[in-house]
Formats: sequence, C-alpha cells, structure tokens
Amino acid sequence: METRKMKKRVIALGLAFLMGLSPFGSAVTYASENNTESVEAEAEVVISPDTAGIEAKSSVTAEDITKDVSDDTFVVEDCMEGIIYDASTEEVTLAGIEAEGGGAYHPDQAGTYIANYMVVPKDQSDVYYITRKVVLTDTEGEAHGEANGGDRQKEDTASEEDSEDASALEPEVKVVSGAEDVTLEAVRQLEEKIESGNVMVFSGAANNFSARSSVTLEKGEDIYYPDYIGNYLTSWFWVNGKIAYCLESHKATPPSGDYVAEVLDSNKALQKILYYGYGGAGDVTGSYLSGKSAEEKYVYTHIAASYSYAGEAAFTGCDYNDLVNAGVIAYIDYLTGMEEPPKGEVSLSGTSVKAVRSGDVQRTPDIKLDGDYRNYISIDIPKNVTGYNKSKGTSATNGKLQVYGGDTFYLEAKMTVSGAYSSGSLKGSVGETWRTLVLTTGEADQDIGVFESESAQPVSFKVDWLEMARIELEKKDKETSHPLSGAVYGIYTDSACKNKLMEMPVTDGNGKAVSDYFDADIKKVYVKEITPPTYYATNKTVYPVSVTAGNMVKVEAVDQPIKGEITLKKIDVETQAFLAQGDAELTGAVYGLYAKEDIQKPDGTGILHKKGSLIQQKTIGEGGEIKFQDLYPGAMFIREITSPVGYLPDPTEIDATLTRESPEKEVVVKAVTSKEQVMKQAFQIIKVSEDGTQTETDLVKGAEFTVYLISDLSEVKDGSLKPSNGSGYTAEDFTAYDFTKETPAVTYENGKAVKVPVLVTDGKGYAKSVELPYGAYICVETKTPANLKQVNPFVVTVSMDSREPQQWRIFDDRPYDFLLKIIKKDAQTNQPVLKNSAVYKIYDCEKEKYVEQVIQYPEKGKISEFSTNSQGFLVLPQALKAGHYRIEEISAPDSYVRQGYEQSLNDGETVFSPLDVTNKGIYEENPKEGIELIINTDTPHQIDPDTGAYLVEVAQYNDEQVGSLTLRKVGGQLKTVKGESALEKVAGFFSGLKDAVTGSGTDGTGIRQEFIYEEDSVEGAVFELHAKDTIYSPDGAVDEAGNPVVRYQKDDLVATLTTDAEGTSVVNNLPLGTFYLKETKAGENFVLNTEQKEFTLSAGDDTAAVVYEGVTYKNERQKIKISIHKKDSISDKPLEGVTFELYAGEDILSAQGKILIPKDTLIETKTTDEEGNLTFDSEVCHGKYYVKEQHLPGYLPNEEIWEFEAVYENQEESLVEITKDIRNQPTESHFTKTDLTTGEELEGASLQIIDSENHIVEEWISTKETHVVYGLPEGDYILHEELAPLIDGYVSAADVEFTVLEDGSIAEVEMKDEYSKAEISKTDITTGKELKGAKLQVLDKDGKVLEEWVTDGKPHQIEKLPVGTELTLREITAPEGYVTAEDVRFTLEDTREIQKVEMKDECSKVEISKTDLTTGKELEGAKLQVLDKDGKILEEWVTDGKPHQIEKLPVGIELTLREITAPEGYEIAEDVKFTLKDTTEVQKIEMKDARIPEKPVASVPKTGDDPLKPILLLALCAVTAVAWVAVTIRRRKRKKADEKE
Repeated sequence: METRKMKKRVIALGLAFLMGLSPFGSAVTYASENNTESVEAEAEVVISPDTAGIEAKSSVTAEDITKDVSDDTFVVEDCMEGIIYDASTEEVTLAGIEAEGGGAYHPDQAGTYIANYMVVPKDQSDVYYITRKVVLTDTEGEAHGEANGGDRQKEDTASEEDSEDASALEPEVKVVSGAEDVTLEAVRQLEEKIESGNVMVFSGAANNFSARSSVTLEKGEDIYYPDYIGNYLTSWFWVNGKIAYCLESHKATPPSGDYVAEVLDSNKALQKILYYGYGGAGDVTGSYLSGKSAEEKYVYTHIAASYSYAGEAAFTGCDYNDLVNAGVIAYIDYLTGMEEPPKGEVSLSGTSVKAVRSGDVQRTPDIKLDGDYRNYISIDIPKNVTGYNKSKGTSATNGKLQVYGGDTFYLEAKMTVSGAYSSGSLKGSVGETWRTLVLTTGEADQDIGVFESESAQPVSFKVDWLEMARIELEKKDKETSHPLSGAVYGIYTDSACKNKLMEMPVTDGNGKAVSDYFDADIKKVYVKEITPPTYYATNKTVYPVSVTAGNMVKVEAVDQPIKGEITLKKIDVETQAFLAQGDAELTGAVYGLYAKEDIQKPDGTGILHKKGSLIQQKTIGEGGEIKFQDLYPGAMFIREITSPVGYLPDPTEIDATLTRESPEKEVVVKAVTSKEQVMKQAFQIIKVSEDGTQTETDLVKGAEFTVYLISDLSEVKDGSLKPSNGSGYTAEDFTAYDFTKETPAVTYENGKAVKVPVLVTDGKGYAKSVELPYGAYICVETKTPANLKQVNPFVVTVSMDSREPQQWRIFDDRPYDFLLKIIKKDAQTNQPVLKNSAVYKIYDCEKEKYVEQVIQYPEKGKISEFSTNSQGFLVLPQALKAGHYRIEEISAPDSYVRQGYEQSLNDGETVFSPLDVTNKGIYEENPKEGIELIINTDTPHQIDPDTGAYLVEVAQYNDEQVGSLTLRKVGGQLKTVKGESALEKVAGFFSGLKDAVTGSGTDGTGIRQEFIYEEDSVEGAVFELHAKDTIYSPDGAVDEAGNPVVRYQKDDLVATLTTDAEGTSVVNNLPLGTFYLKETKAGENFVLNTEQKEFTLSAGDDTAAVVYEGVTYKNERQKIKISIHKKDSISDKPLEGVTFELYAGEDILSAQGKILIPKDTLIETKTTDEEGNLTFDSEVCHGKYYVKEQHLPGYLPNEEIWEFEAVYENQEESLVEITKDIRNQPTESHFTKTDLTTGEELEGASLQIIDSENHIVEEWISTKETHVVYGLPEGDYILHEELAPLIDGYVSAADVEFTVLEDGSIAEVEMKDEYSKAEISKTDITTGKELKGAKLQVLDKDGKVLEEWVTDGKPHQIEKLPVGTELTLREITAPEGYVTAEDVRFTLEDTREIQKVEMKDECSKVEISKTDLTTGKELEGAKLQVLDKDGKILEEWVTDGKPHQIEKLPVGIELTLREITAPEGYEIAEDVKFTLKDTTEVQKIEMKDARIPEKPVASVPKTGDDPLKPILLLALCAVTAVAWVAVTIRRRKRKKADEKE
C-alpha cells in the first residue's frame, strides 16, 4: 500500500512540473489521492498600487463566500455578506472582481473569483483595500463521490468550467518524490503551489448514468503501448461497428459479446475525448497527432479516455514522465479543452403559426430555434416572402435563410400572399446527436466507452397566410378619358350599398386609388362612388366585384363633368318687359359670355378659358332671350357687345358664375336679366311773338303743343302716308295731317305706359317736354293763344341720350358790365368739383329780385338758375351791372351738402374732418353762410381774352356728404332655467319609492332643467367694413395718368367694428357708396355669421349732410350635443336601455352672472336606443358637466363618472359634439358539459339556462369548447339538460343550480353526463346459468359493431351505448355445444340506472345409433367415442341397444364417431365423420357394424428391444464426459492469460 502511495506522489510531482507548460493555463493539473478535507481561506489585506509603501490600517475583515450560480438573489456588487465593518466609521464598496486565473468575472459560470473591496474611512484617513474569494458553484454539475470496487473511481464533470471548482475545495496533498533528478526545492515549490491554489487536482469521481440499451462488443487484436510510453497493452474494440475504448486500464479485457450499455452524459471530458479523439466523429488526430500510426493514435486516445473516466488508474503500466514527454498529457489537455460535441437536436417554439398584419405587410410571430449554436437549418423562402433572422440580422428573399440554434426568426410576406406555407422537413446541419455509451462488462473486466450517434429528428413548421384582397380603382373623365383625382369610392358588402366595408383613398393624379386589404372570404363586394372629383357629377353606378385571396381586382369608372346653362332675358328697364320704346329695338343685341377668371378643364389638364376670353356669343332674337349652353362651371360674366338700335350700350358685367351646387346635379342652371336703357332726350321751346318792329319781343303764355311718335301714326303704320322725299318723313309731310284720332306718344314708368304730357308755355313763353325715347316725333301746336296764328308742326328727332334738352328758342343779346364766374370746389380736397353740376341763383340785393338772363341756345330765353359745367365752373351768359349780389346755391353736386345745411362731427373740443373715418364723435348742425358780392369798378377781376369783358371769379366750397353706420349684434342668451316644480319633485320621489317597493319600473327619463334662451345684445363681435365697389373722390379729380382719384378700391378694408356691451358699434364719416360687412369674430359662445350684408350710403337730396344707415346681425348660439355610444365590452354590440344622468359640473350662470343651476344639479335623464346611442335633448350652454350611468342588469356596475367641459373654441362650428364611447363589462359565465368519467368536453348536448321565474334565457348545443354566456343578470339559475348526446351513449344529467354575481367573478358551471349502462347476460335457456365462450356483438341500426366480446360466465357490462335508438344483440359464435341464438333487439332508455339485456342459448342435440349393418337393429355392448378434430374425447359410452342422446357437442366443426370395442361377433366399424348444424333440432348419426366372418387362426410375430441399445448409450456418455473436461481446461487457461494482462 505504501508503494502504491509513493507511486502516486511521484506521478503527481512529475505531472505538476510538466503540466505547467500545457494549454490548461496557469493552473497545473495532476492526479492525486482523493482527500476531501476543505481548506478555509482567511481574509487578507491587499495594498493597492496607489497606496504601496503606506502602512495600511485595517479594521475591516472579509470572509470568503460560496454561492450557487442558480441563486438569483445574489449580486456580487451588492452582497456584503461576510464583510465585518462599522458603517458609522467607514464605507465599503466593490472595486473590482476577476477570475482567480486573471480572466473576466462571469456570474453565470462556476469558478473561483477574487473580489477587491475599497474601504473609505470617514475620519479622512487613507483609503485601503481588502480582498476575498467568491466561489460560484453549479449544483447541477457537481461530482458526487461513490465507492465502486474499492480503488476504481470515475470522474463526473458537468462542463469544462466545473474543473475550476477544484480550487474551492483543495485536497491536502503531500508531495513525495521518488525520482533521482527531482530536487527537494522543486518538491517544496510544488507543495507551495498546491497550497496556494495554482495547481488544480483531478480526482476520480463516480459517473452518473441514465438510459440503457443493448449493444454488441467486438474485441480485435491486441495493441501494445509504444515503448516510449510504457510496457502495457490494450485491444482494438468496436461497439456496433464504431471504434470504442476501454476505460479502466487496470482491469482485464472483456470478451466480445452482447452487453447492456448505459448512457453517460455527465462526464463532459469523456464526451470530448471520444468525439475528438481517434475514430470519433470530430477526429482531430489527423492534425494534432500527424505522423502517428493508427495504433499510436488509438493508444493515446485510450489513455485519455481512461483518465477522464477512472482517474490516475489510466496511467497503469506507464511512467508519468514518459507520458509527458510523449505528449499524451498535452493531448489530454488539448481534447478536454475543446468545445462540447455539437448536438443535433433542434426544436421550434412554434410549428403552426398564423400570420398577422404589420402595416402593409403580413408577418409571422417570432419563432425561436432551440438547439446547439453550431447547428443550423436552411429554410427555403418562397416567392414574395422574406425570411428574417433577427438574431443574426440576416434576411433572404426567394432563397434560403440560415437559422442557427438559439436564433429567432420570422417570415414576412406581401399582403397578396395567401394560402399556407409548409417548410417541409428541416434537418439540422449537424444531423446527429452524440452520446457516450459505457458498457459495464463485469466487476473484474474493463468498462468500454464509445461515442455513438443518433439521427436527429427534423423539424418543420407551417404558416397560414392571411386571406386578403384589395381593389384598384381607376377614375377617368367620361368625355376625355383623362384620369381624375379627388374621387372617393366606398366598398360595400351589399348591392344596395348600405353596409360599408371601407372607404377607399382619394384617387391620385393618375386617377388611381388602391383600397386597404380586406378579408377575401367575403367573395363579392360592391364599389360605389361616395364623393366625385370637383366639377363632376356623382356616378351612381354600382360595380359588383368578385375577389379572391391574394389578388388585386381592377375597376374602371368614369365621371361626367358637371355642365352649366345660363339664360339671359332682355328687357327694357322702364317697360320692364321685352318691349321697346319709341323707334328703338330690343332685338339684335349681341352678348358675350366671358371668363371672369381662368376656367380650368375639369379633368385638370389645363386652362379651358383664360381670364377675359370670350366663351360664347349670342344675339337676342324675337323671343327676347338667349341661352349659353354646355358650359363648365367657373367664374364668368355676360357683357353686351353690341347694343340694339336706340338703346344705350350697357357696360354692366352681369355675373354669370356657375358654381357646382351638388354632385347629384349634373347640369347647373342660372337665369339672368339684362335691362336696357333707351336713349332719351327732352326738348324745350320758348314761345315769342313779335311784329318785327318791337324793341323787345313778347313772351307768349298758354300755347299748347302735343307730341306724336311718327311711326305710331295710323297712316304711317298702314303705309297710306309716304315720305315726300322718299327716304324719311319731314315736317311738311304732316302740314295737313289730321291728328285728332291719333294717340300721343308715350313713355313708361314702372312698366306702365304714360302719355307724354302736353307742353304748355308759361308766362315767359317757356315749355319743356319730358325726356322722349329714341325716335322721330312730330310736335303739333294743338292750342294757339287768341289772335295768334298757329305755327306749323315741327319734327323732333331723339337720336342720342342727353340730359340737356334740345333748345328751340329765340333770344336777343344784351351787353353786361361784368361776367360772373363761379367755381365749385370740394371743401375737403380744395379741388374743383368736375363731375356733377351745381345750380345757383343770383339775388340782386338792390333790386330785391333774382337775376334773369337771356340765353340764345339751344333756344332763346331767360333763365334765373345757372349750372356749373364739366370743368366745375359757370360763367353767367350775360354781364351783370355793378351792384350788390348774393349767390344762393339751390342744388349742390351729387355727394355734396348744399350750402346752409352743413354739419360737423365733434368729440368734445375735437372736430373731425369728413375725410376721417372714426367711431367717435357726435354730429352737430354747422350751417355756412351764402356768398355776397359788391361789384364795382374796384372789384378784382380778370379780362376775358376772347371778348375783352371783365370777369369776376368766386369760389364756393361744399362739404362732402358722409355716412354714419350703426351696427347692432344680437343672439340667443341664456336668461333663465325652467326646472322641476316642488310638486313634480315630490311626485317623482313617491314614484321612485313605489318602484322600489313593487319592483315595477317607471320611465324616469326626461329633461329636468330646461334652458331658456332669449334674443339679446352680443358683446365683443368684430366686423370688417369693406368697399363693395371702387369709391372715387366725389369731386371727379384725376391723377397724373388721367385716372379718377380713388378713395377705396373694391374690397378695401374701410373700418373694423367691435360691438360694445349694448351689442352696438358706430362708424362715422364714411364716404357715400356701397359697402359690405363681414363678421370676423362672432362673440363668445356664438357661431360666426358668414353672411355678408351690403348697404349703400346715398343721399336722397343735397340737404342731408349725414346719411344714417343701420345694420343688424343675428348670430346663432353655438349648440352643445352630448352623445354616448354604449357597447358591450366583449361582443362590441350596442346596448339598449342603459340610463344615463346628466349633471351640472359647476354653477351655471346667466349672461348677467346669476346662478341659474347650482353645481351637481340633475339636468336630464335619458336611455340608450336600440343602436346603443343616446343624445341628451337639453340645450345646455358652454360649461362643465358630468354624466353618471344607472346600473344595467347583467353587467358589472359602472362607477365611472364622465366629466367633460363644453368649451367654446371654434366660432365656425355651429355644433360642439361631445361623444363618449362607454363599454360595460357583462357578467361572464362558463358552462362545460363533460364526461363524468374522463372529464372531457362533450358535443351535442342540448342545454338550457332557466332563471328563477322559470324562463329559458339561453339555449345551445354543447361543443368541444367551453360555452361562455355574457350578460346574465345577477341571480340564481338552473342549468338544465334538455337532451343528452344519446347517440353517443350518454344519459341526461341532473339539473345544476348556480348563481351569477355582478362583481366581476366568473361563474364556472360544469354539468357531467353519465354513460348509459347496460348489463348483457348470455344464459342457458334451460338453467338460466351464465355461459362462457359465446362471441357476442352489439350493433346499431346501420349494422355498425359497437361492442364485441366473448362471454366469461358473468354478465357483461357495457357503457356508452346509444340511447333511444334500437340496437341489436347478435351472437356470432355460440359456446361449445350451443347453437346460435336469434338476434335480440333492444332500446336503452334515458336513465342513469343499469339496464339489463338477456340472450338465452339452447344446446346442440344429437342422437347416435349403433346398428347392425344387415338388420338395422340397435346393438348393445359397443364402446363408442366422439372426438373433436384434435382427437380429444368429448363423449364415451357403451351402447345399450337404444339410440344414445348427447347434448352440447360442438357445432359447425367436424367430429369423429369412433368405435373402440365392437359388440361381440362384430367388426370394428370405420370412423364416422360428422358436423352438427347450428340448429336446435335433434340431429341423428348412425354407425353400422358388420359381423366378423369365420377364418382359421394364424400366429403373429412379436416386437422387442434392440440388444445393441445399452452399448450405444454407454459410448455416448463417455464422449460427453471427455468433451466437458476439455472445455473446462481451456477456460481456466484463458482466464489466467487475461489476468496477466
């Protein structure tokens, strides 16, 4: 024993020195005796490099700790376990941690780690460091020692890393060297290394085995170790044809044969050696042991395998130094340092997945491939599918995707991909899984190890792609076929297009729109236009579309552009009809339709008509109207191109804009009217009388003149009066004409004809006609003053339009001293008023009368009123004599205040100019005095260059007339609230009390607080005042370019008005003209009024200095709509009958601040309709509110209070819609119908839920799934089985009572069905005893076998036979000796009791006769037997002269009647073969005997024993003995030879 210990120590010494150079690293591995004494390490102080040389003062100690890697609570950074310190005086933190050998810290790997802690004293003294060991263990991989055969030990290593644990529990080793070349110093150093943990000790440990299997071991030739290793041998081994190795060198070699192998997975080192060693699947000896023979490689691997399995016993017969020198130890180190052999098994986290939509693609859920990271599968990715390896960041399209063990991948496809994808069988690249098999060949023989492979099973998966379809719509112009954008189509599931599936996107610039994907199972959808493109009519065509999964169906649709038609009616402005005046004509007027703005082609391809271009031209015919047709909508106007004869050209641009009213209207119709103004002019006459000798002519008073339209004279009309000159009528043509029957000419006022008044000269001989329409007139003196001669008719032709009358006058010139020039000027601009005439009178203050002067044109006469001309001045026609004069204005120019009627706008001391538009000031009268002149030779004057006359010039200023606008804004304001009266509240209380007592319901819904709004002023509204048309300076001034001076361009902003608390706003000093108001801010809680209100400021006469205008705007208040959509949270179905209460969330105030409704007052109660919708009827104002829900039976109470605020935010919205979707959680009850025995779900049971009032509230047929019922009101119920699955052999179960609570709990109700139970007896019809051996069947009505058995003498129990349907009990094979019974038909009842069915069998009956062959007489004394086919005697008897009765002989099989002994004197008859029929009748069998003939007696030889038999037997025994001795000797020799090995 001492010698063995010495050998071990020498081996340890040599191994320690040599392995220090091996690839194991800094730790040296060697074999030693197994000593499990643990060594505790003490904490030691380590001085950090920064504090080297400074004496460390330590008060902190740290004990080593051991933790398992599976301990999730252990975090090294936070663990202070085992560290003793005073937290009040110092702080301890982890400074770093690393593996004992210098590697990184791995919290998930077992090993020994050095933790370095920094200690920071709080007294400002120096920082120092302490260290300790942290040992991590892996309990799943720890070796467990186990004695096995005394000195045999096996190493169990969970993984490579487990070898590091040796330093945690180091054996105490004493190194003793027996080698001469090893010094004592070397031994001491080795001992120090062992103690310090720098040498790792391998000890054998028991291996853990798992599965067992039978294998065949084949032993080959012996292999002797190379002499450079040692003097020993091993043998070639094969297990199931694979190279194997003996694992215990010190034991005898086992023979070939069949053995039981056990799987050893725990010894990872042995796995690596058998896999990477010689002959293994990962054989590395070709490179690592290159140059070595096969036998050498085998021996190296054999020693390595034996060492990993049995420890130092592997080195039996070898010198350790030789093993080191030969590289065997390094070879062991190399193999055990390799990775674990790859594993071929792979599995998928999902094998049948369904794709889900992800944006515009579909993808599978993530699938993980579990397996060795070196093992991969290649997935064939089909067309239009991309595979993504998330872990590797790789992808493949239409190719192969490689996925390694541990990787996560998924497939992604276009939405057009449908159907199912199957990956097929996916084999891992490794393909095989390796396992270590150890053959235990006997206590004295070696264990044999082999690394055997198994084919790894392939994996596969299936993907069900989405079945989706989509539609592509192409929209075109029906006329041009150009694509149209802006169309919106809907996809519907019904041909009536009421059930919209989805709305398609707006068609793009190419006229195309592609729908979202939808379920292709719909098969057929309908496409219809919802919104057409701008300027197009809605296409009402419904397009049926058949869809299939994965396809996009194209639909082409066209739209008809909306067209327009404009009708222009032509009328005379005064006749107000298509009726011309005078000789004018309305026909022949030519009109043009022009583009006001560029008119685009409706299909968007460009401009159809440019701005200002002529679109169409039409001429007025006899019908008086024209039509512009086939027009495209747009901004247009109509303007007269050519005016008709006698009418003024009309420059008016008549708005003819066509606007698309509705896409439902294909043609937009518009009608306009053009009013023509006939040319007009008056004429005036002065009637004088003179004899030619008078100094002055006499003015004639009282002469009357009548005017006739020549073309209306009867003789002209009928053609009887012809023009004397052949071309046109002259005055001479009417000298003798009789006018007494003719009608005077007419003019028109407001559509009515008015005769032209007779002209009567006044005292001055003056007469003036009304303005006559275009035409030729004859003026006839119809009344002549006494003693005067009638003047001849004269023709007056009106061929132009003028407000100046034609002058028919006689005048006489007279000289004046001074000519007076009056210049009319604008008081604000100081410019001459050019546009309109001012009329003056000149008052002679000395003569105290107005000046009259004679004019010669157009007729001679006297005038006393004088008008300014187009240059803004007037010069009196005759000179005035020197004197005192006053200029009086009797008519101011348009838009000016006549002198003497002026007013001023004053704001305190401030006086505003009429040009200053302002909202301030008050108008006050401020009349101006007239101009007085004293003309004498000293008066400043000018000399007229043409006549040389003196010219006195005077400027007279006029204020411009201005306008004042008062705007008033009104709207509905909350004034009061009409609530429930006290009597109504008391009635409501008692009604509720009654409902609570009786359980009856009273409709308590309705408005409780009615909001009353009244029209009142609105403060804070803002308006813009714009010029409707261009407003020019009224003085007619022009700029340098000759254009009129503009005050405001069209649409210019003139002023901004804001209403005050009274709802009014005023703006003063507006110029005369047409304006429009536009509201820009509606005022709090009101809707913006988009109406533009126009008004015109125009003075009725020139005495009005200020024109006042008032405009009132009424705004609608912004209404509040509070809606609730109530749904079941599970089914998403709307809930009807849910009552909600609307409350005030704050005090509701009137416009004056009075509290009308206190906070928390109930305003209204209302119940949802059948669609689950509710809209409160109360016209609430803006503010805070909240809604509470009343409890709905069958649902969990909803305590949520919906608080909201109706906020005024958008003044353009007439309605603020506040909507809440509320979902209620129904009660949930689960019902399972199960088999009483197996607990499995049953299909086909008809079940009912019955409430406490015996009403059926739910019915269903059970399936394999749990039946879920939602919305049962709280209460007690019964689950009743109306009909069990009788056909499946079940009977109805008892009612199950259960309770539903509205507390969120789920009622789990299970009803268990029992099987039908039948007890079937097979009995003897006579004895009633149960029979054995009958083969019976139970069949259903279709002949299907439901049960088959052979009777065993007991009643047969059957469960689950169909109930309520006729069944058949059939005997297939009767018991031996019985005949087959007739079928028994039976029907099981629906009961849980055992039901009994009985079938009775009758035995077979046979009568056997033994008769004389000749006489047929029954014989006595014959011994007969009945035998079956196997020769078994079934019956034996001796005949008694009567037929022998036998019962229960087998039926249907051949039997033999044999005569054993014949009656005396008879020969034994031949056997009679017979088969009994399957019948209850007695069957007869007869055997006939013949008599023995008489013959002489002869002797018969007798058989005996062979005399040679004893000799032969003795010889055989001798030979057997010799063979046994030889075999025994051979076995003993072989055993000795094995022991020598």
